[in-house]
Amino acid sequence: MSNEPTAYRASEQLAAAYRKYLEACQAQHDKANTYNAAHPELPLCIVQSRYDHTITVCGFVDDGEQDVPPGLSRKHGRGYFIPRRGIAGDQWRKVIAEYDAYPSLPDTVLRAHGVQVCLRVGFNMHVAGVYDFGEPGVFVRIGAPYPEPGEHLTEVPLSEFYAAKEQHAAAKAVASL
Repeated sequence: MSNEPTAYRASEQLAAAYRKYLEACQAQHDKANTYNAAHPELPLCIVQSRYDHTITVCGFVDDGEQDVPPGLSRKHGRGYFIPRRGIAGDQWRKVIAEYDAYPSLPDTVLRAHGVQVCLRVGFNMHVAGVYDFGEPGVFVRIGAPYPEPGEHLTEVPLSEFYAAKEQHAAAKAVASL
């Protein structure tokens, strides 16, 4: 098995699930932005895993200059506050729990349609990326070909993936005029 990047066109079912996932993420992000607008002095710290694309609220942004709010803890170099253990941090854990409801790309889209999130080839770990290029469709790109892509992926030449990406970028540029 080679370590060549490979692109796949997603089935209509996978594309619909991915677009539904994006809508749910946007709704959750809008909710988090509402909190951040109401609390500019202590916004939520939202991170996305480079490994499996999972989005989580891990704490509250720490600019390094502010005092540590009651019930939160600072660890040098972390970049965000986390709730203290015990009762002191309960109010902050409730806030995080309320806003940390992002759907899981691996669980709700990829695994649900039989697509591997990660593929190990020798000593290399390749992570699938999912791209919605609008009219050209939804594509999955990974650093090596799947041994068995399954019924929801159809391998396409990388040139088709890049052409769809360029077409989508051009359409967005025209729409922004």
